[in-house]
Order: sequence, then structure tokens, then C-alpha cells
Amino acid sequence: MKTTGRIWVYGLLIWIIGMAVATVLWPLHASRLLLFKSLMVVTMTAAGMFFTVRVFDSVRSDHVKTGIRTGLIWTVLNWALDLIVLVGLMKTPAATYAMDVGLGYLAIPVITVGCGILLERKR
Repeated sequence: MKTTGRIWVYGLLIWIIGMAVATVLWPLHASRLLLFKSLMVVTMTAAGMFFTVRVFDSVRSDHVKTGIRTGLIWTVLNWALDLIVLVGLMKTPAATYAMDVGLGYLAIPVITVGCGILLERKR
């Protein structure tokens, strides 16, 4: 599979992992909200880093460009899927989603671009 195809698949897997963990941990949402949010940040960071490494395993040049593309695709994909499920199906108010979850996805391009810059410097 080409790099762009893998980026889309990995982005979908990151979202599925996050949703699966959130479902398992959901009882904490009501009783221990800060713990729930912390565990979700750790989960999403771990999944994002795992798949970022997988993306860059096959990239031999243009690391920064790949980091930018990966970060943008994953962020927009996660926003779109969240809007369908959390805002659309679960009726989370859009403003609440944006402040509680949506802004956190901006960490994705920070990680992917940072890795791209690091790899480019190592070349």
C-alpha cells in the first residue's frame, strides 16, 4: 500500500482505538472525569506515535512534507468522524465538543511535523 493509503488507514485506526478505549473507560467519565481525560490523552498519544513511526518507516525523503500531510489528514479525519458520532449521533453540543475534544486533535500535526523535522535533520 502506498504511503497516502497507509496514512488514511492508520488515521482511521487511531480513531477506532480512541473510540474503543473511550467506550471501555466510559464509566469513569461521570465519576472521575479528569482521570478519563488523562487516560484518553495517553491512549491517543500512544496510538498516534505508533502509527507515526509506521508511516515514516517507508519514507526516504520529504519527511517534513509527509509529517504535514499526515498531521492534516489525521486531524481532519478525526474531526469528521467525531462530528458524525459525537455531535451527530450522541448529540454533544458542537461548542462543547470543540473545547473538550476537538482542540486536542491539534496535537497530531505537532507530533507528525515534529517527527518529520527530526528525521529530515538526521538525513
